Amino acid sequence: AVVHELLERPDIRERIAARLGIEALPGGEAGRRRLAGLVFGDDARLGSLEDVIFPLVRARIAEWLASAAAGASVAAWVVLGGRLMPAPRPWRRGWQRGRAPASPGHG
Repeated sequence: AVVHELLERPDIRERIAARLGIEALPGGEAGRRRLAGLVFGDDARLGSLEDVIFPLVRARIAEWLASAAAGASVAAWVVLGGRLMPAPRPWRRGWQRGRAPASPGHG
């Protein structure tokens, strides 16, 4: 979910495209499929993608954890670096009371 969110940002897609030496990367599922086709099976390209995306993922997760530490409601837990940590409620909206959230467009 975090990576999908990041890949919707044109500035990040531009950074990834430049790093991989390709032309513009479209947003949405088409862009993710193209990216997957480029990096999976090519360790050098996968490493280049990870160099761009992993610091951004860590920063986004740190924001969530800071929100939880500041008193935001916590309704779920995530495993990061082998440690169980709270995830803020907005990230897992709908999981309270033991029910999973509906998929978009599915009620």
